[in-house]
Amino acid sequence: MANEKVGRVLRVLPGQRVVVRVTGQDVTARCPGITPRPGAEALVVNPGQGWWVVSWG
Repeated sequence: MANEKVGRVLRVLPGQRVVVRVTGQDVTARCPGITPRPGAEALVVNPGQGWWVVSWG
C-alpha cells in the first residue's frame, strides 16, 4: 500500500523534482510532466521507492 500525504511545494529542483513540506518534514518528490509551482498544495505518494507527485492544485 502506498503512503499518501498532502503537502505544500517549497521549491522546484532540476530534473523534474520538487521539495514538498509534509507533516513538518521536507521530502523530495519526482514529478513527471508539468512541474507544480512553489506554494501549490500537492498530493504525494511513496509506493516504496521514493516520493512522487500525483496531483496538485
